Amino acid sequence: MRFSYHPDTSALYIHLSEKPSVDVVEMRPGFVFDYGADGKLVGMVADLSLPAAQEVTASPSTPTPVGSRANGYS
Repeated sequence: MRFSYHPDTSALYIHLSEKPSVDVVEMRPGFVFDYGADGKLVGMVADLSLPAAQEVTASPSTPTPVGSRANGYS
C-alpha cells in the first residue's frame, strides 16, 4: 500500500494494488473507489477539499482512550 497526495487538487490517492483500474465508482461526493478487472479494490481517492472529506478526516476534539476504565472496559 502506498499513498499519493496531490496538493494542487487536494486529492489523496491510496494505492492498494499496482493493478490497473478498470472500473470507477463514486461512493459519495469526493470519495472514489477504483476496481481492477477481477472486481477487487485497487485504490481510493479522497478529495480533501470537500466538507464531507473534512468530516471523515477531522480528529475528535477530546480523544477517548480505547480500553479505558472510563469507557467501562478493564
